[in-house]
Amino acid sequence: MTLIQDTPQHLLGGLNVALLISHDSSREQMEKTRGALEEMGVTVSVLASGRSAVQVLDGDGLAQSMKPHLAVAVADPDAFDGVVVIASPQGGARLALDGDARQFLARLDAEAKPIGAISDGVLPVLSAGLGAERELSTPEHLVPAAEGAGAVVSQQAMAIDEHLISLTDPAGLDRFISHLKGLLAGRRVQTMAPGGDVSSAVGEGG
Repeated sequence: MTLIQDTPQHLLGGLNVALLISHDSSREQMEKTRGALEEMGVTVSVLASGRSAVQVLDGDGLAQSMKPHLAVAVADPDAFDGVVVIASPQGGARLALDGDARQFLARLDAEAKPIGAISDGVLPVLSAGLGAERELSTPEHLVPAAEGAGAVVSQQAMAIDEHLISLTDPAGLDRFISHLKGLLAGRRVQTMAPGGDVSSAVGEGG
């Protein structure tokens, strides 16, 4: 798929993207990703394993509470055009055991919707069965899990395999977001309704 680097806003406006976060995930990664998408007219919803507040960490390690918009158990995959998984090592392991999170990711993957994973967010993706024969960029400690799942471990800090994008080094977050926008726009172009009207997952025009 050709990625659109300078993504036109009309290709993203009205889309719905989920941020699936874990306990102790990076507040900076979450806020930067959400802000960049919302600037383009994307509606971003924060999902977590439950409805209770989760702890997110600032760059200095200080914790803050954040209440998700939805529990992943009640989130409708058909209502979303893509998802980004942001997780800490322990949080990623918990998400990987969450059957609702696995099902949510598998449903989006089945419809070739863009799926992004930052650092340990790769583990829930692997647990959902999405890694087989796909190139993924993973933290060093997750390489055995990735290889065990049949993934091709990338030597690069970021890997893109069709609609799946993964990032190991948070320093590359801007580039990750740019390519994520391109994947979202590319899917919208591919799923344009007859007559040139563009539809999102929930039927909103661009």
